Formats: sequence, structure tokens, C-alpha cells
Amino acid sequence: MLDKLKYFKTYFFIVFLILFLVLLLGQILWITNIGRSIYAVINPLWVWCVEGYPIPNEIYLIWNIAVKKELETVIDKITHLYNFLDISPDIKPFQIPEDFQGYFREFSKIIDELSKRSDVELIVFDMTPGRKFMSAIIADATIRIKRLIREKGLKMDAKIVYLHLYDMAYQNVPFPQIPLPKQHLWVR
Repeated sequence: MLDKLKYFKTYFFIVFLILFLVLLLGQILWITNIGRSIYAVINPLWVWCVEGYPIPNEIYLIWNIAVKKELETVIDKITHLYNFLDISPDIKPFQIPEDFQGYFREFSKIIDELSKRSDVELIVFDMTPGRKFMSAIIADATIRIKRLIREKGLKMDAKIVYLHLYDMAYQNVPFPQIPLPKQHLWVR
């Protein structure tokens, strides 16, 4: 019983601390792709929040018509996750083409607009879900925006994340059902 009480006290302290940090910081943006595996989209965000990183205020979901059904499920799951934290998520879906050139062109437009904002503290690019070319474009966008931050002295930061599963048996499984030693959130 005491262990459960200690666990809940620790848990609520962490949640309170995260909410406090969200209020102190500028806007935290999370940018990810929608793929066929919904938990490849949700789990990295979930792990990010649980590990004590600042909770994103805005979530950009990049999707195409082939994953419209998954988009609706992802929005529902993220809303539930944020409701647990007593936060209303600002989810912004962006439909862009699935072909490489079209994806690069439209994704670049989104990034260009976000880099002009003065209220952004951190942009997090999640390269976990989606096709390989999408991850390559996200990696490129991270490099480009980090260079822009340095060159222009912008008061924002950019990170790239990837949730690595050490055992593919846990692919498309909700985060709490995956043993911690079987996953690692890579943040750079």
C-alpha cells in the first residue's frame, strides 16, 4: 500500500512539474507523420511526455489520403492522452502529397512558416512513423532549421526524436504495454 501511495505521489508531482514547465516555456511544437501504424505516431509523443520533456502545445500531423482513417484514430488517441494531463491539445493536421517532391515542397512550406514565429521555444521533429523518404525529409528539415537558428540567432531550439523498438513484436502496441528495456526514445 505504501509503495502505491509513493508511486502516485511521485507520478502527480511529475505531472504537476510538467504542467508548470509548459506554462513557463514558449510554444512547444511536435511535428510527425501519420503512417499505417498508429502507435508509431502516438508512442513517441507519449514517451516524450512521460520522460519529463516539455509537453507540446501544438501537434502537427502530416498525412495523405491513404492514411485518413489512421489520422482520425491518432487525433482521438492524442486527445485522450492530453485529457489525462488536463490539457486541450492544439492538433493541426496537414494533408500533403505522398510523392517525394510534393512532400518535400509542402513540408518545407510548413517549416518555413514555423521558423518565422517568435513565440516558439522548441520544435520537435518525430521521425518514427511514416515512410523512409518522410523520415529523410524530417531529418533534413531539422538540420536546416538548426542552421537557421544559428545563423539568425533565433530564440528557439529544434530536436529530432525516434522511438526505437528493440523487439518488433511490440510494433503497434501502446506504450504502457511495452517493457521499458524493449524501447528507447532517441533525442538529438
